[in-house]
Amino acid sequence: MAYYTVRVPKNYEKNERLDKYIASIPSGMNRSKLKSGIVSILVNGRNSKLSYKIKAGDCIDILWENAVPDNIEPEDIPLDIIYEDENVCVVNKKQGMVTHPACGNWSGTLVNALLYHWNRGKISQVNEAASDAELLKKRRP
Repeated sequence: MAYYTVRVPKNYEKNERLDKYIASIPSGMNRSKLKSGIVSILVNGRNSKLSYKIKAGDCIDILWENAVPDNIEPEDIPLDIIYEDENVCVVNKKQGMVTHPACGNWSGTLVNALLYHWNRGKISQVNEAASDAELLKKRRP
């Protein structure tokens, strides 16, 4: 889990919701990402909500969890592949098919189907293999 802290500048004069403020600052995150991963929000040490109207000098502490799946499993889902070579795969994706796993849609996605189509293992296995390859590169003179 990530812990995010920001202090609203003392010269801040707008009347803005906390989620809009966080989305507007360079180190912030978009509102949908914030909403989907929020565990708790403290403003000046007190529990708060995304709808809180921030004030100059407020100290905002957010405990946030990135909802990224640990394992993305290959699934046998029919695909309408228009073109494919070693570098590109063009798919006519069915309307309504989710592109990649995320909150509420952990399976049945285009990514799951492509992993199966390409005879790939689940993503965690792929990541482990990539890490092993990087270690080998570092060991070579």
